[in-house]
Amino acid sequence: MKIASRVEARLLPRSKRDDLLGDRFTRVLVLVVLLSLHLQVQAATQFCFSGGITSPSLNGYWQPVSLTIPTKANNHMLHDMCSGSLGSVRSCTAKHMVQFASPSFWRVNNCSLPDFRVERFSQALGNRTIWLIGDSLTQQHKVRLRCLLHNSDRQGGFQVQGLRVSHTDHFKALLKTNRLAKIKPDDVVLVNVGVHYNAAQEYRDFLQNFETACLKRSCFLGTLVWIETAAQHFPGPDKSGGLFGSIRGKCGRHGCAQHSYASKRKADFRNRMANHLMKSYGIPIIKIWDVTATAFNKHAQNIAGTNCDCTHYCNSPWGVFRVYNRALQAYLEAFGPKPIFVKY
Repeated sequence: MKIASRVEARLLPRSKRDDLLGDRFTRVLVLVVLLSLHLQVQAATQFCFSGGITSPSLNGYWQPVSLTIPTKANNHMLHDMCSGSLGSVRSCTAKHMVQFASPSFWRVNNCSLPDFRVERFSQALGNRTIWLIGDSLTQQHKVRLRCLLHNSDRQGGFQVQGLRVSHTDHFKALLKTNRLAKIKPDDVVLVNVGVHYNAAQEYRDFLQNFETACLKRSCFLGTLVWIETAAQHFPGPDKSGGLFGSIRGKCGRHGCAQHSYASKRKADFRNRMANHLMKSYGIPIIKIWDVTATAFNKHAQNIAGTNCDCTHYCNSPWGVFRVYNRALQAYLEAFGPKPIFVKY
């Protein structure tokens, strides 16, 4: 049979033989493409923290959400706000700042990061307490999480505590108190300190102090989870990556700026240093930098004057901090007291 096929192939004109080979190549190519698409879809349906992955990439893109933007004059959505942020500059509810709080949803490329749901979060958290230790961005995260939980129908049962640490001096002062002793073994402790450091050597010194106090030995009893430092978007040369140190906060009338992804990644010494250290100790990392890298238009910027804020983000219901809490929810579900994976 094989001999007959070879003889038949020799008897075919060259053009028909080429067509036959071309058809076979096309079929193989189609199969390869379909297999690739199947693997991509399969990967996208996997939960971001599933399979024991403690520090998944959250790379993705912002997608507009068709929601009415909450403002002081448009109060039917203000139940999603809370007293901790409503009326403050960083709530972005003032008329000239509403544009920076446009509702958006972060779509992760390579895994599934479901939206935040109070019921799911409470089930994953159980009776534990969430501690957020860090600078003003971390405290914004605390405000948004408390807001989401306190606005729910569930009464009590949620514990969200915050400890302000922006610099090495703050950290050393905290160690001298007994506040860390309040953290229980089952609690989850989210930590980020970084955005105030504009020089690599100074940040290296902080990380060395943190390593000595909290990694080589325990400075608290709970489970440590590191959060990446968020991106900044101050105007300046592309090579600056938008970091504050390049122009010391002077933005002019155009507000915060977008720099190329490559330049921002190259300038991001904070997360390179911190992630390397945390990985060496097996500490889980919530990789939020990618989420914020393209969020130049979501800052609580005030473009009326010569200075503006391209560090803090609008503390709005459908902004950057919703993604922080989606990632935290996914982590708790995967590594909580009773890991659960429920289909959304």
